[in-house]
Amino acid sequence: MQTFENEADAWNYLKAEYSSIAEWLEPFAEKGRKRTDKGDFWWELRACDYYNQFAKPKIMYQAFQVKPCFIYDTEGFYSNNSMWFIPTDFKALLAVLNSRMGWWLITKYCSQIQNGYQLIWKYFGQIPVPACDEDEALSLLASTMLSLNKDLQEKRSRFLRRLSENLEGVKITTTLQTFDKMDFGIFVAELKKQKIKLALSQQDEWEDYFN
Repeated sequence: MQTFENEADAWNYLKAEYSSIAEWLEPFAEKGRKRTDKGDFWWELRACDYYNQFAKPKIMYQAFQVKPCFIYDTEGFYSNNSMWFIPTDFKALLAVLNSRMGWWLITKYCSQIQNGYQLIWKYFGQIPVPACDEDEALSLLASTMLSLNKDLQEKRSRFLRRLSENLEGVKITTTLQTFDKMDFGIFVAELKKQKIKLALSQQDEWEDYFN
């Protein structure tokens, strides 16, 4: 790990090795020096005991939820404080938290705010979870669902990419992003709203690909 005796040396290193980052940060120098939660230098984050946990398999979730929404990450994603996480490779826990029973437990243990619930760990962490091994049915089903969802995301991204590449002027709206939840007729109607009309021969070809 690179170490520096003073801020000037550290800043010169940052500018030399990561010039675009330093250029973006520089206008915030005055405010950065006034921070109370900085690291050794004004542009650094404060020390955190659990940085290494981000790299591990984990369940990530928003602290405020209106329905169960827990994701499983093995890519080492980082997040700000709007997302919390549980370092674990216990996929059965993911299945429990995303289930109707899991949501019912959240409503019993966590504080209700507006139309949802605040998943503060003091209360959320008290939710009882059944003991089971990774090779038991719940964990295996969770692994299957994760695999199917990854496959779906890849197919969705590929279809939307083909859409952008082949239909000039098309805008990938929120509705079009969920094309897999509509039939082909609704899909064509969404294109017409953007004044994109498929010829009859094109419709046959796109319908085959769409299906």
